[in-house]
Amino acid sequence: MPTFAIPFGKYAEIAQLVEHNLAKVRVASSSLVFRSKTGHLRMTLNFEKSFGSRIFTRRGSIICQSSLCTRSAFLFYDISSIRKNSVTLVSTLTKAPTDMKRFLREIAVIIIAIAASSGATAQTKWHNPENAPFPVIQGQKYQGEEREGFYNRFPARAKDKVRKSVWNLSRQNAGESIVFMTDAKNITVRYTVALRHAMPHMPSTGVSGVDLYTTDGDGNEIWVAGKYSFKDTVTFRYNDIDIVNKARKYHRYTLYLPLYNELKWLEIGTEEGAAFRFEPTPSSKPIVAYGTSICQGACASRPGMAWTNMLQRRLGHEVVNIGFSGNAMLEAPVIDLVAEIDAAAYIIDAMPNTCAMEAEQLRDTLTKAVRQLREKRPDAPIILADHLGYPDGKAFKVRRDRTNNAWTVQKEVYDMLKNEGMDKLYHITHEEIALPQDGTVDGTHPTDYGMIAYADAYEKVLREVLNTPKGKTLITTPVTQQRDSYDWMARHINNVAAGNGKHFRRVIIGDSIIHFWEWRQPQSWKKFTANRTALNLGYGGDRTQHLFWRIDH
Repeated sequence: MPTFAIPFGKYAEIAQLVEHNLAKVRVASSSLVFRSKTGHLRMTLNFEKSFGSRIFTRRGSIICQSSLCTRSAFLFYDISSIRKNSVTLVSTLTKAPTDMKRFLREIAVIIIAIAASSGATAQTKWHNPENAPFPVIQGQKYQGEEREGFYNRFPARAKDKVRKSVWNLSRQNAGESIVFMTDAKNITVRYTVALRHAMPHMPSTGVSGVDLYTTDGDGNEIWVAGKYSFKDTVTFRYNDIDIVNKARKYHRYTLYLPLYNELKWLEIGTEEGAAFRFEPTPSSKPIVAYGTSICQGACASRPGMAWTNMLQRRLGHEVVNIGFSGNAMLEAPVIDLVAEIDAAAYIIDAMPNTCAMEAEQLRDTLTKAVRQLREKRPDAPIILADHLGYPDGKAFKVRRDRTNNAWTVQKEVYDMLKNEGMDKLYHITHEEIALPQDGTVDGTHPTDYGMIAYADAYEKVLREVLNTPKGKTLITTPVTQQRDSYDWMARHINNVAAGNGKHFRRVIIGDSIIHFWEWRQPQSWKKFTANRTALNLGYGGDRTQHLFWRIDH
């Protein structure tokens, strides 16, 4: 816990301040000592001259006015600062109290009253992703590099390489998420943002909100709705959580970050005594999506409904969102940054921005961008996505002309590159996207309804590209699970790390019998694997659909 030293002018100072939920107060001749109920924290006020009592409230603050000083003295206690684990204390004392012992008793009453006002907050333990010992922001690459902001999508070195508008948009947190494990019944997320909360065509919950998901024991997706408050500090509260069909008290949560805003700081709160740990970012190759405002997430009602985030949940792959509203112009510096990410597949969905180019310029720009990416990543699949098609194109000729231009030119470029022998190049047509007529907010940006159509189209082609088919029955649909008491995902992550780049003579796949053989019967396991490198991929509680997921990942 941090230590704060906050001056009371020249009259007193807080030697140590960490908590406000007090149990013991001791008055000395010139100091006040008190300790928290947990016994872990202590605060001492040392006085040369000081001030006194009487509490009243005004505009979110508790104000303590002196009754012992010949002139007014105030102690301001900012309620909002409780939420930041600190206290703001301001003194305007101009003269010492007339009765020091009486004053010290009264100030003790004030502090206890303040503690009572913040008792609920004092019971919350806060977890800051910035303090994690390993990278925890999924959907964010260029790890280990300097960033201007902890949650920025691009590293600091990109600032001088890309246009200012692209750089500013890269500071927004589209596609990023935080995965954590906890057994908490109550979860609170609090944070501040740098920009406006909402846009005319997109609500605060999508622009600046967070979104929480988990799964039940069998891997079925569960959305966790929160109670939110958009003020200077944005707060989402998830209270009395009780997940159905759970096999263990710990649950794995994914928290999606704001689509169109820049986080300044963020903390996740759980009740005291609850277990909590962040999950490190995956070591597997991500899917990288480069595109426009639609790729960035406009106009999903909340972050979890952006099509890139839906793909992340459906496929179980990390998805890196390089969407820039109005600025997906296929520029070489941006394509270079995209190519730096070693991806399982690359999506180029820039036509809604580049369709305004003349046909020859668009043809040249698109061809150069694809060749540039292919040169850097010769073996990675590249997916070209058509312009989604404006639903109001039947009413406005200028809209029809732009979409027809985009469709015609992109098909020509795709056919040309395929004829040249470029392998692993794919094309999603607007017919495959099948955007419904009522699937946009304004004729351009999808609603949640339109985002689902996008995700459906991408999921189909990505399952083919990545060779991760989805069957039509329960047992052929790959999902995770948490049906046993151990941490299934942690075991999978550790096994992937253990097997990365190594050759094993025996890889043994199974359920709980194989899982526990290695440590319940170590002599038998040692005899079986003598002089052979072996990897135990037995997982307690696994069924066919869970095995498929592990093989895919």
